[in-house]
Amino acid sequence: MKRSPLTMSLPALALAVMAVAFPEKEKAATLNVLDFGARGDAIQTLASTVSNSTVVALAPGNRLSAADLGKLIELFGAGPATSPTNNQDFIATIVSVNKNKATISQPACVTATGVNCTYGTENTAAFQNCINACQGTNDVIAIPAGTYLLVPLQLLAKNFVMTGSSTLAPALILSRGGIQFVGDNANDTVLLGNGAWILNNGFVQRGIIIGCNGPVTNNYPLTFQNLSFNGGVQVGNVGYGTGPADPVTGGGWDITHDAILDMGEPPYHTNKLFTNCSFQHWRGEMVKSVVSWPTGFIGVTNCAFFDGDGSGFNFNITPHVITGCLFSNLNMAIEFAVGQMATNSIFEDNVVTNTRVGIALCQALTNWPSPGYAIVNNTISAWDYDICLAPARNVQIVGNTIFGGVGGVATDSAAYQGSDINANVLVRNNQFVNTVYPIAVCGDGRDLLKNAIIEGNSAYGCANFASGYGWSTNVVFIGNASLQAAVNHVGQLDGSQLSGQWFIDDNSDRFLPHGVIFSTAVLTNVISYSYGMHQEIYSDIPHGIGMLDTSQPLRIPPMAELMITNASAFPVALYSSSSAPVGAPVTLIAGSSVVYAWSNGVWNLSPFPVPPGILRASPTH
Repeated sequence: MKRSPLTMSLPALALAVMAVAFPEKEKAATLNVLDFGARGDAIQTLASTVSNSTVVALAPGNRLSAADLGKLIELFGAGPATSPTNNQDFIATIVSVNKNKATISQPACVTATGVNCTYGTENTAAFQNCINACQGTNDVIAIPAGTYLLVPLQLLAKNFVMTGSSTLAPALILSRGGIQFVGDNANDTVLLGNGAWILNNGFVQRGIIIGCNGPVTNNYPLTFQNLSFNGGVQVGNVGYGTGPADPVTGGGWDITHDAILDMGEPPYHTNKLFTNCSFQHWRGEMVKSVVSWPTGFIGVTNCAFFDGDGSGFNFNITPHVITGCLFSNLNMAIEFAVGQMATNSIFEDNVVTNTRVGIALCQALTNWPSPGYAIVNNTISAWDYDICLAPARNVQIVGNTIFGGVGGVATDSAAYQGSDINANVLVRNNQFVNTVYPIAVCGDGRDLLKNAIIEGNSAYGCANFASGYGWSTNVVFIGNASLQAAVNHVGQLDGSQLSGQWFIDDNSDRFLPHGVIFSTAVLTNVISYSYGMHQEIYSDIPHGIGMLDTSQPLRIPPMAELMITNASAFPVALYSSSSAPVGAPVTLIAGSSVVYAWSNGVWNLSPFPVPPGILRASPTH
């Protein structure tokens, strides 16, 4: 059975795209944050507190001196109570010191030992002054090794009032381009965000390190190199939950807590490049956008995103190349709204592990043709969906190794955002290992799937190679292989719960046949194409009778074929119709096979011989 392939080409090579987005620039002027008063002296340690006392004892080994006067101190869980068993974090200032003890500007609210504590110079003003001093199109801000505490000054102001759960509080504002932020390396140069949550007007606030705020002037590229962006919490991934963060515990997805954020009004920064950076310990998305306007291009190379309660990468709409990166211990590696993306994007040669969802593509629009998204040569391991489409169009998923997960490539109505459908999807030459359903159609309504080619993939350890309960049409399987024993004769293409067209199974697929048990001599044994083309009959009785399912003709794909083998010791009789089982049946003796072809709404015996090498499975009933 021949099918017409979808015509799709892979995006341009990542390096070629980056060369266009980041051309040669003028000679750089270098500014050093130390010259503007920054100090990379933040320390994360433990402390002991006494309720209503301003004296804090730091863990032995912390030796305080006069140089620590005026530094900020964050005490986690030692602030005002939000319930009888929960307390906020709080932020104070060190006003005097004595060995490892500090007197702070306000008293703690609990008596406790082993309190997580961060103290150090607050560097927001120094960094902002350095940024404001940049004048060229390619200035370098040098950030020597150190841990630089950056707390949004709004959080320290008495007149700061949140008007909603999404009130934004960036420590640093970037409203110009042409700046390179360069550290020594991502292990030694750390930008430490504010991990201490405060309750403001009933809402949780932690803050953002950098707000890329439009309208932008001097719109040359921004680059970030050899830096670590640390969210300042001890544990970032606390099990997700819904947002905003819980005002009693401070836990869950905190939409105020991000490393870098696109915000404001257009025009925005056109191009950004992240190289050799790490992002860790965040309760919200690590890098994201809250604007609905294409912003140019983003390149991410050799970066690490780990320990987060949201997604690692969430720059909506902006075309990007992400290559050579690690995503680990996150709710999602990527949640990307394709929306009005202007050119195609590629996610290539990355590792995704220990996430709830690997990659989620969503928000395709009916009035904006999608230029396409390619997911190529990655290793992906998630425990829910490895790749989720909700919806996306013109997607290529090629050459990946996918471990685990309920769905390898899945649609899901619960995740739907946008107005388009899932369409023109190519899943080729991937390997699925212990994935329950490598292909899972779980979307219906507007989240339907139309026109997909599933070609040349292999699977081991799956329940069904493809399954689902959603709506799809023209989903074609060609040259795939999944040879492990099927469970309870269910087979490996299970479209029985689909509300649209059943999967199109080509004879080039190497799937174990679906087993049909004939347990009665009356017309109740049915063979349905919903389980694919290769079917085997196991009859428990000497004179089994069955029929081919014709009760739902609109769900049977044109040109479908059924290859049926009698794998039992008894002959069986087959009628070619379930709606009108009349006339003489075809008798299959033990071990014989027959081929039927679907044409003009009926199953007809095929004049073609049964191909050699049809896979057979021994009965397990």
